[in-house]
Amino acid sequence: MNKETLICYNLFNANYYNILLNDFNLLPEGQIPLNKKPSTSCKKCYGRGYSGKNTTDFTYIPCLCLKKQINVDILLQRNANI
Repeated sequence: MNKETLICYNLFNANYYNILLNDFNLLPEGQIPLNKKPSTSCKKCYGRGYSGKNTTDFTYIPCLCLKKQINVDILLQRNANI
């Protein structure tokens, strides 16, 4: 049985973690699926994935390098299932 994993980014605590592809639909809002982790050579975030913190809703502001790595196919698939 092939278990495909997916890299996710949490907007609330700025952590990367791996989950099974089938379990992505079970996650709450604020989780972003990625194709791969951002490069550590980014001039703005140095691979952290965020360029600042929004103090009104306490979320991290994603860097442009993180936005380029978002797996849009999985997000569209999740929205179609809802």
